[in-house]
Amino acid sequence: MGKENAGFYLLVAGPWREDAEVIRALSGAGIEAQATRTAAGSVGVEVIDDPELSRGFGWCFRGPTGLEKVVEAYQSAALIHCPFFLQEQPQLVSRLGQALLDNGGVAVRTEGSGSASLLSSWVKQVGSGAAAQLFRSSVLFVGEDGGRVFTVGMHQLGLPDAQLRVDDPQEAFAWLEAFCVYQLVEQPALVSGHTFAPWKGSERRHIERWPDHRHHVDDGRHNPFGVWRLPTKDASRVTATGLPLVHLPSLIATLMGTESRKGRPLTRTEVESLVDDSPAIAMEAADALVLERSRGYADLLPELAWEQWQLYRQVSE
Repeated sequence: MGKENAGFYLLVAGPWREDAEVIRALSGAGIEAQATRTAAGSVGVEVIDDPELSRGFGWCFRGPTGLEKVVEAYQSAALIHCPFFLQEQPQLVSRLGQALLDNGGVAVRTEGSGSASLLSSWVKQVGSGAAAQLFRSSVLFVGEDGGRVFTVGMHQLGLPDAQLRVDDPQEAFAWLEAFCVYQLVEQPALVSGHTFAPWKGSERRHIERWPDHRHHVDDGRHNPFGVWRLPTKDASRVTATGLPLVHLPSLIATLMGTESRKGRPLTRTEVESLVDDSPAIAMEAADALVLERSRGYADLLPELAWEQWQLYRQVSE
């Protein structure tokens, strides 16, 4: 919990053997970089060796990449930490990728999703700065049994992921891409209970923010800003208010601290009592999102605190 690893990580397959080689390549492109263990506020670099490196480059935005053969010739890669969100400095990231391409890099994987690309095409994609291209360069679609589809990797853009259940997976892809790109382009002050429709005449669905329960908090794919669920109107249990309540300290911090002191899990009654007694202030939705971004994670919904706390505990233990 927090902002210790704010930003995103790239894994770039190439011929490097030492951190210094990569740092020199980036320096030549005017990018300040340091070894990850000493980097503070600048791009961090660590060269890693992995005999099975190619196995991690098998998937992209919507399917297989075919990159395993390209990466098979390499057993090393540069792990790059960018201490900012991708959409904040896409041109710098494109220059970074080009510098590594010019020095032998062949393929890149965004560690927050596992999405892999040929480095040359990825550099152009990110360099466009277009919201749809930034989304496609860094996010994966994943399908589950039962027809649910969800995104992985939106936290690399400083935003929640999203999930949807519809009969046609292709329709789900279109819905989720429209919703995620909308967040990037418009930067709307969304709160649980708002509604969204991707195109004229389509079904309008409610949105609800939930913790990312699929990835442990130590997993690079974990989204600390949570996941927007898009249930049908009949399934939604949250109503948007004019000024959302923001709990200070956060409900997560309060419940976590109380469990630590008690040395045991809290009961439902205890959780609901703590939520009721927790100090909160009404804020404009835009201001609440600024606070969330500075804190580095999304809080629980008071109306669904018990259920959401169980999910949060599940990925935090």
